[in-house]
This record gives sequence, C-alpha cells and structure tokens, in this order.
Amino acid sequence: MTRVTIDALGSGGDGIAMLDGQQVFVPCTAPGDEVEVSLQTARKGGGAAKAKATTQLVAGPDRVAPDCQHFGTCGGCAVQHLSADFMADWKREQVQAALGRRGVDGVTVAETFRGGPGRRRRAGLTAQADNRGAVRLGFHARGSRELIDLRACPVLEPDLARLIAPLRKVLAGKLAPKESARIAMNLTDTGVDIQVEGAFAPGPDILMDLAAFADAFDLARLTFTGGSMGEVPIATRRAPTLEWPGLHVVAPPATFLQADRQVEAEMQRLIAIASIDARRILDLFSGIGTLTAAVPQKAEVLALDSAPDAIAALRAGADKARRTWLKTAVWNLMRDPLIESELKGHDLVILDPPAAGARAQVETLARSDVPRIVYVSCAPGTFARDARMLIDGGYHLASITPLDQFYWSPEIELLAVFDRR
Repeated sequence: MTRVTIDALGSGGDGIAMLDGQQVFVPCTAPGDEVEVSLQTARKGGGAAKAKATTQLVAGPDRVAPDCQHFGTCGGCAVQHLSADFMADWKREQVQAALGRRGVDGVTVAETFRGGPGRRRRAGLTAQADNRGAVRLGFHARGSRELIDLRACPVLEPDLARLIAPLRKVLAGKLAPKESARIAMNLTDTGVDIQVEGAFAPGPDILMDLAAFADAFDLARLTFTGGSMGEVPIATRRAPTLEWPGLHVVAPPATFLQADRQVEAEMQRLIAIASIDARRILDLFSGIGTLTAAVPQKAEVLALDSAPDAIAALRAGADKARRTWLKTAVWNLMRDPLIESELKGHDLVILDPPAAGARAQVETLARSDVPRIVYVSCAPGTFARDARMLIDGGYHLASITPLDQFYWSPEIELLAVFDRR
C-alpha cells in the first residue's frame, strides 16, 4: 500500500495525486484526502496511473457522506461524496479552464446555477436476467459491464425512483437467462413515459403484465420496441406532454429531455432575455422544441433537427397552438450545415449541439452577420473550441452561465450568449 494526498479533482471526477512524479487518478476521493492506495494500472512513459483507495486516513475539507447506498460501485454518480459548494465552484472553474486552454481570457463566467438531488427526470436503465430468471435492474458499474441492482436512487425524481422495484418485479421470469432489456424512463408534465427495448418478441404474458403495471402506477404511456415487432404501444392513459407557455408537445418514446426541470426553466429564462427583440430566429439541433418554447411567440422561427420523430412532435405542437410562424424541417446539421445565405436576415441563432460540438456549422456562423448567437453545450471542451472560432470571426462572448444539470456527476452544461461586435 502507498500513502498519497489528493491534490485536485480531475475532469472525470477522480481525485488526482502525485506519486514519484506521475499523476495517479483515484476514484471516490476528494481534494485534501490522505489515503492508502493500491495501484491498478500504470501508463508507460510516465503518464497517468489509476489506483484504488483502500484506507482513508484523513478526510479533505469538502468531503461529505454520500446519500446513496450504491455510491462507489454504481456508475451513475461519480462525485456524490463532495459538498454542493465545492461542486458548484469546481464546475465553474472547469468552464473557465476550458476557455483558457483556447486562449479565451478575460471572460466573466457567472456563478453555477445549481442542481440538486431528486431532480433527474430521465434515466436509461438496464434489466438483465441471470441463469435462474431473476432480474437485476439498474446502472452499470463505472467503466464496467457489471450491472448494479438498484435498491434506491436519490438522484432521480421520486416519481421515477419509486418505479425501480416494481419494474424489477414485473420483468422477473419474463426475460430468458442472460437476456437483457433497456428501460428508458422520462418524466413529462403529464406523467411518466416508459419505453422497454429488447432484442426479443414479447409474449402475451409480458404484454399483459406490463399493461397492468402501467395501470397500477398510473403511467402516462408504456411502449415496447425491438425484435421483429417494431414499436408496440402497450398502454396510453394520457399523452406524455411537455407543457410550456404557448406550446405543448407530446414527447416521442425515449425522446431527449433536459434532465433537470429547474435547469430547463433557467435555460428558457436566459433565452427569453436574449431573444426579447428577435423577429427571425433559427433553432438548430432543436429536438422537440425546449428552447424554441422560450422565444417570443410572434417571432418567425425555423427549427431544425435530424430526428424525424422530434420534429414531427414539435410540428404537431406548433399546429395545435396555431403558431403559424413556427416552421420545422428534418435537417442533419452535422452533415449539411446551413450556409451563409441561409443564415442571412436572422436576428438570432440558437444552437444546442451534441457533445461533439458543431464545428462545421460554427465555421459558417463565424462568417455570418447574425447579430446574436445563443449556444447551449454539455461539453466545455468542444464549446471552447467553437467559441474560439466565433470570437476570431468577430463575435463577443457576452455572457456564460454554467448549469449543474447533472447533479453528482462531473458533467457540465452551460449557456453562452455571443454578440456580433
């Protein structure tokens, strides 16, 4: 065993110590911890090594008792042992550091808009049967295919967490040995929406039991997809709907939702401020219209996304609300970014790309005359790369707000506003 002191927290949530001139990453440790570790992997040439803490000798000042009995084995949360104040400051510092690595200095990063426990409104669980048909249901262990059988999950909204045990029970005996299924749970404004996905054709017994489960727990909707059957509607008690002022959208099964409703509301508030005078708006990577819902209702909006089901849902919601100025189209912006002539004449561009960022689209935006851009990102590193291009193209980074949408996780959301100088 080797004694080390944890000096900092890495971007993946592991503590970092120095040992013989080499960085050592130690999961579930906090800055200021003194721990005994056993080395697990070492990288040749003096790179980083991984270690496991075996004994905690001294606790760092920001260490707290984790809320979940599964912490340390479950891969769902990596930093549950750190104080809320520390994580809010750390996430802000990570955004500042990402910008600094791209030479973007002198920018004031706002205080982190905080998350909290019991607020995650979407989850992707795995169910797997053992040789006797007993089902394990939960998240995988960190960096492993081992499945952690959840008994509780304090990061989830209570309406989702209460369904874990009943779901395990209803699936018991229904999956063949070693067979698995994916469970996508979304909490909409009209109730829980669940999609069960498997590579098997469900028999009448599982369909009836799932329908009874949906009834017993008052689910908005439950669907099955997979095998040769495609998507099978099992129960729909209510349309699973996202209800925003002036726009109600029925969510497709397993659709992408912002993970935290309070963070979503803060995003919409910031976008409403940024778009108050906008008359022609482009919403790129729009999904089902979460950010579209925040802009002035009389503005002319074109929402683009590569997911046909999301665009169809937004179109139906816009038609029902009689928002005739809201136009939609299925468009793969990663493969076919808008060109300068298609950007011309718009007052505002909103973009919320995947973690890889939007390099090709941002290259064109940087040459455009769009007065304002709102960029939402879940990856500070790729955001900083794209921000550098916009700044080099003549934009000013007017504001940037970190958003702790993924509480107890090292992941960081942010919203930034760029103005053409």
